[in-house]
Amino acid sequence: MDQATALLKGAVPSGNVFEATVERLGQSVKLGLFAPGEQLPTERDLAGLIGVSRTTVRSAIQVLVMGGFLVVKRGRGGGTFVAERLPPQKRSRRGALGPRSLGDVEDLLDRRFVLECGIAELAAERATKDQVISLRDLTFRMCSTLGDLDAYRRIDGQFHIALAQATGSAGLTSAMADMQASMSDLIALIPRSEDALTHSNEQHARIIAAIARHDATSARREMKQHVEGTAKFLRGLLPKG
Repeated sequence: MDQATALLKGAVPSGNVFEATVERLGQSVKLGLFAPGEQLPTERDLAGLIGVSRTTVRSAIQVLVMGGFLVVKRGRGGGTFVAERLPPQKRSRRGALGPRSLGDVEDLLDRRFVLECGIAELAAERATKDQVISLRDLTFRMCSTLGDLDAYRRIDGQFHIALAQATGSAGLTSAMADMQASMSDLIALIPRSEDALTHSNEQHARIIAAIARHDATSARREMKQHVEGTAKFLRGLLPKG
């Protein structure tokens, strides 16, 4: 428990509190700091250790339950427990995502960071009013599809490609389309969570607000938080390398 405490403690990035909580809890389980079948501390204690609200801890636990890492038992003697058997190695549609490919995943996340943040900055400088309206429409459509994960993710991809189109660069638009295709298998490994989708769309709205103000610095900062949030989810859920 001392090692788990050390991993869970520490300042949580203000823009990605939810994702960072999933990451820390997920890594604690995958690293064996909580043994299979072991009961986790209470939500209150976890919240105190991580420095977040109990609501955030509860939402993070739900994600990890859906991912097969944790089990919640009700009634007398209940609580949150590590699954007796952790989920098998995650697989994408293209095959196994084994330890040898985890370095490639990190490289992909780095490339996504550079591409998305640069595009958000340029879009803030160049987007037209009509393009801002189109981006807002896409976020509204995502709000209406929180219960349909496949539909949400399709529109999410369209949103990021529309951001690239707002730069006026055909090359960046093509690069973004390729990036969305590369990320799709990884994103599919994140369990469905309306809390996660809602939080992601709130970040979309902040990105658009910065673009509408032509505030390139804020657009880059908001996109940085957005892509780092996805990376934290993946690091919390993918097999350890």
